[in-house]
Amino acid sequence: MCRALAEQDIATWNVEYRCVGVPGGGWPAAREDVRLAVELAQSLPYDPVVLVGHSAGGQLALWAGKDAGLPVAALAPVSDVRDAVERRGPESAPGRFMAPEDFANGSPIELLPLGVPQILIHGVEDDSVPYAMSERYVTASRGEAELVSLEDTAHFELIDPQAPQFEHTVAAIERLLRDS
Repeated sequence: MCRALAEQDIATWNVEYRCVGVPGGGWPAAREDVRLAVELAQSLPYDPVVLVGHSAGGQLALWAGKDAGLPVAALAPVSDVRDAVERRGPESAPGRFMAPEDFANGSPIELLPLGVPQILIHGVEDDSVPYAMSERYVTASRGEAELVSLEDTAHFELIDPQAPQFEHTVAAIERLLRDS
């Protein structure tokens, strides 16, 4: 994805964070990793900056957008961690990533309003992160976030440069860059 975006003249920086299964991973370590990466990105000679994240990375991009005041393209994001944990259980990846006491400070739907432009792109056929989660998030945002719904699309086409759906990802990033 980063290479494909670079071929579109979009500078990218692929950030890794401490996730579940990595020593010290999960929240709040992932939050600090992302915060440091965003601070460093803002110090580089690239302007404007748009945060982009997919799935759990979409949750972090939305959180970081509020924290840093930057626009976000969130691709099939886990925008409601509380709902993800309730649906999948406390031993699931979302349940191990963030404890219930952290939802208010880390789950994007609970952080609204974010105060930044947001475009959520989500496949209607996504069986990893339910499309309905993005619908609820955008409704709760009260006009702050926009939802791009993609029919006949599952979870990974949004980040696959070989998939025709990837053009929607590029278009959202380009629009956020242009409007920032």
